[in-house]
Amino acid sequence: AAAGSLTYGAILAGGRDPMTGAPVDAVTVYNAYLHTFTAGIPLPVPRVGLGLVVGRSDGVYLFGGVDTAGAATGTLWRFDTTIPPNGSISVLADDASYARTDARMVPLGLDRFLVTGAPILDFASPTLISRTELPSLPHGGAGVVGPDGVAVAVFAGATGITRFRDNAFQLLSAAARPASSSAICAATGR
Repeated sequence: AAAGSLTYGAILAGGRDPMTGAPVDAVTVYNAYLHTFTAGIPLPVPRVGLGLVVGRSDGVYLFGGVDTAGAATGTLWRFDTTIPPNGSISVLADDASYARTDARMVPLGLDRFLVTGAPILDFASPTLISRTELPSLPHGGAGVVGPDGVAVAVFAGATGITRFRDNAFQLLSAAARPASSSAICAATGR
């Protein structure tokens, strides 16, 4: 299941049925104050391998994943945790040319993120676009907004280390990092 931290707890979405291995449509929200689990409104269709990032007001963005037929998808959903009693899901994009599974969604501030893989996807609410400066972004990536208010993301993989800052990509090192699963940005955002 995809997982993320909320201001009041955590969210789990999708995953595999433990008996059959099939993708599931389950959404579960954990409230850390009450120590309770609540079933969210189910995903529109079952998914495993979703990318997940939490945005403004605990809005949860879910991207891609594998459907019940075993095909990668290019769907972007937003789960609104503030709609009682179990939340609400809206479809923001559905493009087969963006299909991928196990993508990382790297935050660049509230309701903006980059999606790893190929093509590179850039979401700035409410628009999802493809970026063409690089052929792809490796899975290992992390983002931070520095004290100067500038969003920075660093990606590490087989092509080296790449930084995204001021809306542009820059290769910082060509040394391969093929086993990287995450990267850490300095708090200064530089």
